[in-house]
Order: sequence, then structure tokens, then C-alpha cells
Amino acid sequence: MSDQSFQALALQTIAVLQIQSGFASQALKTADIIPIIRHWHLPEIAAAFVDIDDKANFKNLLIPCAYYLDAAYRMCGHLAKLYPQQASAVAKVVSELN
Repeated sequence: MSDQSFQALALQTIAVLQIQSGFASQALKTADIIPIIRHWHLPEIAAAFVDIDDKANFKNLLIPCAYYLDAAYRMCGHLAKLYPQQASAVAKVVSELN
């Protein structure tokens, strides 16, 4: 594992722990400085917001994840969990993209 890969994983872990400890705004700042492999780490951080049902802070990761197709798809799964009443609408939009 390269130094930057290790750093990215460490920052992801720190951000998740910050979320779990009630420091959501700091977690977003931590997420913002992840240097590489953002398409993997940002949805993982978003999942921590889903776990605590923090829709407001989750939404802050939508745009950064939209730059990566795989991250965008993972975020759609998270959206379905946060907004179960809209899950079929999310699935419909995703299926129309293919």
C-alpha cells in the first residue's frame, strides 16, 4: 500500500469515527482532504451518515461523489436507505441511465 493510499484510508477512518462521535462538520473537512481514491472513500463516509440518519451532512457528499460513476451508484443505494419512500424513484432513474 502506498503512503497516499494509507493516508486516504486513515482519513476515511478518522472521518467515520468523527461522525460516530458527533463531529459531522469536522468529518466533512476530513473527507475533503482525502488525496486519492476518493470514489471509494467518500461513499464509505456517506454510509456513516446514513447509519445515524444524518441527511443534511450526507447531502454534502452528493456532489463530490457525482464526479465518479461508481461512487454515484453507491450513493444511490445510500439514498434509497435514507429515503425509503423514494427508493423506487431512485431505482427508476438509475435504470434509465443504463
